[in-house]
Amino acid sequence: MSHQKSALAELTRIGLPLLILATGIGGFLVFGQRPKMPHRDDTGNTAPLVETAEVRSFDKKLPIEVNGVAIPYRQVKLSAEVPGRITRKESKSRAGSYVHQNDFLLQIDPTDYDLEVARLQSELTQADEDTRAADIDISNTRSLIDLARRDLVLQRKDLTRREKLRATRAISENDLDNARRLELAKQNALQTLQNQLAAQTQRKRTLRAARERVHVQLQRAQADRKRTRVVSPVSGTVVASYVEQGSFVKKGDPLFLLNETSRMEVKCSLRMDQLYWLWMQHGSDERHKRSRPETRFELPNTKVDVVFRLYGVEYVWDGVLSRYEGTGLDVQTRMVPCRVRIDAPTRVRTVAGEPRSGGPPSGGFSLPALFSGMFVTVRIPVTPAVPLLAIPAVAVRPGGQVWVVSKGALRLVTVKIILTTGETAVVRKMANGELRPGDKVVTSPLPSAGTGMRVTEVAAQ
Repeated sequence: MSHQKSALAELTRIGLPLLILATGIGGFLVFGQRPKMPHRDDTGNTAPLVETAEVRSFDKKLPIEVNGVAIPYRQVKLSAEVPGRITRKESKSRAGSYVHQNDFLLQIDPTDYDLEVARLQSELTQADEDTRAADIDISNTRSLIDLARRDLVLQRKDLTRREKLRATRAISENDLDNARRLELAKQNALQTLQNQLAAQTQRKRTLRAARERVHVQLQRAQADRKRTRVVSPVSGTVVASYVEQGSFVKKGDPLFLLNETSRMEVKCSLRMDQLYWLWMQHGSDERHKRSRPETRFELPNTKVDVVFRLYGVEYVWDGVLSRYEGTGLDVQTRMVPCRVRIDAPTRVRTVAGEPRSGGPPSGGFSLPALFSGMFVTVRIPVTPAVPLLAIPAVAVRPGGQVWVVSKGALRLVTVKIILTTGETAVVRKMANGELRPGDKVVTSPLPSAGTGMRVTEVAAQ
């Protein structure tokens, strides 16, 4: 047994090195040979193969997309218009609740205002009675004036007769003087009544002014009493409630913060080149020359889609790019802040996409409304006013350069990229005709290339 183990060990000692040596020689023979050099074609054709794609005219709408955030169209902060203690508060006026326009929110104690209204109504009644009494006095005085005038006429006729009698010495001088004295007394009585009428008329004007003053005070008191009942001025959500039942509020104290939800807005920003295409679409360059100067600062109203993505599904609202926010460019971002108006936040349509893993099924489900704070995408379809071309995005080299194959040779063209959407780059059609529909552009990598270099075209896969 010992002899067999010794023989096995001797065999292993000799055979293992030989096996390793044989393996090394075999590997060298297989992998250590020099690669074969490519055989040069006898025809001399060394033009490299390149993949090309055809340049097409772009006749679609430019899909300009910007990010934005949904915000309330209007945010209303309700404050107390009259002081008093809150005697009642509705449960639906809590923060987070939805209220309709003119819904009752809370009641401020109206007792003091009811008493003030009653007092002023009494004063107004008294003023009306005083005015009616003044009317009666004026009417009576006018009657007395009419009688006094008739009496004065009779007295003057009597004086005339006495003067004629005195001329014939039928009466004494004393009788004539008495007649004259009586005529002066009648004139004095008439003048007194006329002065009394003027005073009564002025007193009536004063009473009317006092009545108007009381009437205005009554209207204000009635308005204050009405202001003790606080209602919602808009339909929307209660963002914050600052007071509770039993609290005492002063005039101007905040009560509620409401977000109007009947309309919404999206806050976004556009680059100047994106605004350029909007202005071009609406022909602003020509119309601005004929329009009023102030309209040149207005944003052309443009229909847009407001998109919110959730689990691969797009929820879309119709919107209008309505106005600028501010007066110009943001000094930090060098972009123009704009606002998109959504008139129907609850009217949403669904565009199905590829569902994400782990997301809930989307069949039959739709978002109830556009909520404040949602991060959305604003899609602005713009009809280009100038000719555009579409080329594969991979054909554009650094610096906006494109290799064009013309008659089997390369030609370098610099293009102006408008935007890149998916795998397509949209460029402006060149006035010099260096890039036209039907031209072939290189889409495959070119480690070494130069103008005039000969290539062999292969259609891109």
